Amino acid sequence: MSTFVPATNTIRVAVEYNQSGHLSVNVYHVLSPHAIVSADLTSIAAVFASWIGSTLIPLVTASWSAYNINARDLTTSSGIILDTPLTSSNTGTHSGSPAPNSTALVTSWRTGRAGRSFRGRTYLGSIPQGVISSTGDNLVTTGYAASVASAMSALQGAVATAGYSLVVASFRNGGAPRTSAVLTAPTSLIVNTKLDTTRTRMKGAD
Repeated sequence: MSTFVPATNTIRVAVEYNQSGHLSVNVYHVLSPHAIVSADLTSIAAVFASWIGSTLIPLVTASWSAYNINARDLTTSSGIILDTPLTSSNTGTHSGSPAPNSTALVTSWRTGRAGRSFRGRTYLGSIPQGVISSTGDNLVTTGYAASVASAMSALQGAVATAGYSLVVASFRNGGAPRTSAVLTAPTSLIVNTKLDTTRTRMKGAD
């Protein structure tokens, strides 16, 4: 069993989704300005649900569908948890066929500090085939990459507007668990046009 590493006043937000039959998750961390209560989990889940429905689903095809948002207080190992099932405005609306499950466009969250502990990554799958170069070099159009960057920036802004901060959380250092998580706010983000390979998101992968 892995060692629990506390992150004071921090909410772990897991967006659980189905991509062409493969269940996966994107994890974000949100810092609260005060001790977390159940209303904070409700508020943050609502922010993410709204962002998914208004900003994210136009970027992905119908093979992508978010079905739950799991929010958990990481202050202690027994922190409160809230599941928010998604039943509407949760499926991709971009036309066309999706790229293979094993490919994704990556958002790199930068904090102005060097080292893996101070960089975050978010993977976006179900990329429309129509935005991928036909030359076989696994590049998406600059316009599509810019749209993804704008969407991620919008999430960061929506979290801030709600009174919280999106952060990069580091729970390990040199392979060993930290005493407590190190939290750093992103100062910029980068979405390049190169598709990454994510084998664990292949249909049927363990």
